[in-house]
Amino acid sequence: MKKNVILATGLYSGLFSGMVLTGLIMFFVKPLIYRAELISGEVTSVNSKLMGTLIGAILLATIFGLLLAIVYDRLSLERFSWWIVGGLTGFGGWIIFTLIPAAAYPPSPPGVHGSLDVSVRQIWWMVVFAAGVFAPIISYAGYRLLRRFSHFFALIISIISGLAIVTIPILIRPADILSTGEISASVINQFRFTTVSINLLFWLVLGYLTVIFYKKNVPSNGQV
Repeated sequence: MKKNVILATGLYSGLFSGMVLTGLIMFFVKPLIYRAELISGEVTSVNSKLMGTLIGAILLATIFGLLLAIVYDRLSLERFSWWIVGGLTGFGGWIIFTLIPAAAYPPSPPGVHGSLDVSVRQIWWMVVFAAGVFAPIISYAGYRLLRRFSHFFALIISIISGLAIVTIPILIRPADILSTGEISASVINQFRFTTVSINLLFWLVLGYLTVIFYKKNVPSNGQV
């Protein structure tokens, strides 16, 4: 039963939030990309970009939706207020998987190239992903282990350990030197701000959708 709930939660929340992310990207980010492409001369097919964005967003959202559903199930979060759970998981996911990577390697529009090889960035992002997945698990395990001695002490230690784990990738990241070419600083900054902002909306939508679909199938003591 629980496996079906987790799978359904991940699939449905991933589908809907992925479509939301695609709409946000096409409406807010794609015009900035097209503008940068015109300046840099790196123009690609609009149709291929739309399909690639939609498929990629849904797959990514589904993976994260499944992870959140597993977290809800393993940590028995149904006893807490679901509005708080949805907001915290969404905001936490945005910090770990968007804000931290953006702080290390800011998203850049076409025409802006880095000195770091793409494969190195991909490996580093996988380290960020692993840290983001294991940080809450280790924090919660530490809290349960230490709470018999002191609830406050266990809470502080768990928070510090979680933050330490997710900041490790920033400390070990390779240096990257950007070449902006003819792309102006205003276009680059607008692109980065917009990308990070719409990802915040995406994560909040994903957090609350996973809560809605999970809670619909699992009895809870918390109130939404």
